[in-house]
Amino acid sequence: MTTEQEAAFSLKIRELADMGFGLTKSQLLAKAGEFCLKAGLSTPFKDGPAGPSWYRGFMKRHKELSLRRPSKLSTNRGRAMDRKVVDAHFKAIGKVIENMEPQQIWNMDESGFNLEHIPSKVICEKGQKSVNSRVSSDRQNITVVACINAAGMAMPPMFIAKGKTHKAIHAFSTTNAPPGSVWTYQEKAWMEDSLGVQWFKSVFLMHCGPERPQVLIMDQHHSHEAEDLLDLAKLENITLFGLPPHTSQFLQPLDRGCFSSLTNGFNKECSEHMSSNVTHVVNKASFATLFCRAWGKAMTPSNIRSGFAVTGICPYNPQAIPEKAYKTAERGTSTSPVPTVDAPNSPQMITDPRTPSSTAVGPRSIPSTVVDPRISSSTAIGTSGLPSRFVGPRIPPSTVVGPRSPPSTVAEPNIQPAKVAASGKLSPTLTCRRNLPSTVTNNASSTAVGQTQNAFIWYIVCFVLFLKRFRLLYFTRLMKYSAFFQ
Repeated sequence: MTTEQEAAFSLKIRELADMGFGLTKSQLLAKAGEFCLKAGLSTPFKDGPAGPSWYRGFMKRHKELSLRRPSKLSTNRGRAMDRKVVDAHFKAIGKVIENMEPQQIWNMDESGFNLEHIPSKVICEKGQKSVNSRVSSDRQNITVVACINAAGMAMPPMFIAKGKTHKAIHAFSTTNAPPGSVWTYQEKAWMEDSLGVQWFKSVFLMHCGPERPQVLIMDQHHSHEAEDLLDLAKLENITLFGLPPHTSQFLQPLDRGCFSSLTNGFNKECSEHMSSNVTHVVNKASFATLFCRAWGKAMTPSNIRSGFAVTGICPYNPQAIPEKAYKTAERGTSTSPVPTVDAPNSPQMITDPRTPSSTAVGPRSIPSTVVDPRISSSTAIGTSGLPSRFVGPRIPPSTVVGPRSPPSTVAEPNIQPAKVAASGKLSPTLTCRRNLPSTVTNNASSTAVGQTQNAFIWYIVCFVLFLKRFRLLYFTRLMKYSAFFQ
């Protein structure tokens, strides 16, 4: 490849990674071979794909590229970061926090911590295939509820242990937890409606201060929408603001600024605790101590303020969300296929001859707007349906939340597609039915009649055998009784 071709190749690779379709090493080598083949370049590649020597040279020439392990991003989260949804979110939250100080803006969320931690990286012999590290044999999960404000303050956490009674907390060293922590229990250590109300009373109202009004930003988990919680927040002049569904990875300050550092710090503390002595284990007795160390290092004022800044909440800045956050949603809702690394002057789209040329064909060809004919045009797909007191942007009808298979534009032979009325509902008089030949129908009916006759004959045989068995048993017992009386 020439320098210009390699630069264009590198740019396309970065665009694919930003859209959520990053290339693996093997895919990169295969794409490089296809690129050279379409461009008509002579290469020493065997069987098409490029070799490991080309890969090492390519990565050295382009320092902007690196091989990284991507973080998990569900399909719903990728498609939910729609530009219209985010714009509506910022318009709504801008009106709420317009005249508020940083100490009046709060964010609450939960995160789970397992006693079986993820070991930290260790130094070992080069080339060794497996490296072991001790972890706890207990896989119990503890839910931690955290709350921070834009001024850099963190409230004491609330711990939810697994159990059915208060005895589930006795095994924990609660005195070693962060000062002011609240401990409770739940059958599966999950957040539920009653625990949301308990946290609001025992933690939030105790540490939010006397200033009013205030705003509490949360995701739309069902425990955050409990009726008692909404009534109590209204009584205290506290606005509960709900983030759009499946967008917390970019719009929630705790996820952007604190939870990653807290999780990594907890795993590091557990690894050091286990490696310092062979008798040390991570269990309920040592959990509070290890978590307290990680909490103090992660919940710093700089990390907290950074979380609110990168989410565009405080200071208010809708442009703080990076452009790459929208690329996965735009790619998932566009009508063009997934971009490929092609050579210059090569076709960019493969079309089906049975479809119009303007329609792209591919596994990811999903229209930007999918309307279910069973839903009226005024109903938005994916609307959460929260109470009116729960503030937050609603998803417009044009936004797609979750994958939905669009109707096929290619009509199969002998199939009459159903027509849709102007109101957006299926016409009750029209159906989609395959016109089968009459011979097929006759064969099917004759087969059904034969099966019915066979079943009827089988029932008669069974009934006759039952009568014979009953008759033999009856006469045998009658003879025994007759002999006894004689």
